[in-house]
Amino acid sequence: MRLKHHILSGIALTLMVTLGATIAWFGLSPWVLLVVTSIASSIWATIALATNMKPTGSVFIIFSIAAVGSLSNPVHPLLACAIAGGAALVCLLLGQVSHLIGEGPGGDAKKDEVPTRTPDAGRVPRQRLVVEASRFFFAPLLAGILGLMSVALFDSLSHSYWAMVAAAAPLVNSRFKMQYFRAIERVLGTLTGIAVTGFLLSHSLQGWQIVVWIIILQYLTEMYVTRNYTIAASFITPTALLMVQVVDDAPVVPMLLARTAETMLGAVAALTIIAVGYARTNPTVFSRRKKA
Repeated sequence: MRLKHHILSGIALTLMVTLGATIAWFGLSPWVLLVVTSIASSIWATIALATNMKPTGSVFIIFSIAAVGSLSNPVHPLLACAIAGGAALVCLLLGQVSHLIGEGPGGDAKKDEVPTRTPDAGRVPRQRLVVEASRFFFAPLLAGILGLMSVALFDSLSHSYWAMVAAAAPLVNSRFKMQYFRAIERVLGTLTGIAVTGFLLSHSLQGWQIVVWIIILQYLTEMYVTRNYTIAASFITPTALLMVQVVDDAPVVPMLLARTAETMLGAVAALTIIAVGYARTNPTVFSRRKKA
């Protein structure tokens, strides 16, 4: 099951990078990129839930399409596909090697893995899949609209897809309370991550040095992402910003301010979707308050 999930994820990310590169290559409208990204986000979030993928949600799908699709100097889509596919293949092989030699304290590849959802749990109810698809369509769509409007109004803002990523991240958990806290954690972690990014970019780093920092930060992200999301976001943010910076160099201070503003917009979009979902799921709560 694990191998199937890895293969499916690798194929999906490769296709999304290729799709983003195609949009950038042909210079399509940012609004086209917004709609395509939102649709892909919805589809993948539904697949992830239906197949019990971990993590659920579509944060990486959004980033794969929107970040690549927003590049001003894109490479040919076929080259992007080859690079992404090659990277996915390397990661797949590393995952298999890690599984064979054992993972964690006392890890043993011969022991049966405990599934997060038991085999007799059956299929995910259709209604839950519909809700998941809706949440991961409307959250990035709303955030992207706010992001594009903000970019049009304020010259200092530049990357509307950051708002889309920030909107999707809190929705990974199915409980409304945890989604709310995750939105707050995302904002706090992003602010800390921006400070880390500012510190790193205050030095004159060469390209290979930035790549080394990306590897270190990605490792730290994986260490904390299931333990403390605020700390993880503190590493996710500089990882993403350095990845963008290494291929599309931009003035540091405006970029950091833009990231802060667009993360706030994404949090607003996420909280809006969370509130709507809670109201639809718990209509009696609001009816009692109206009567009171």
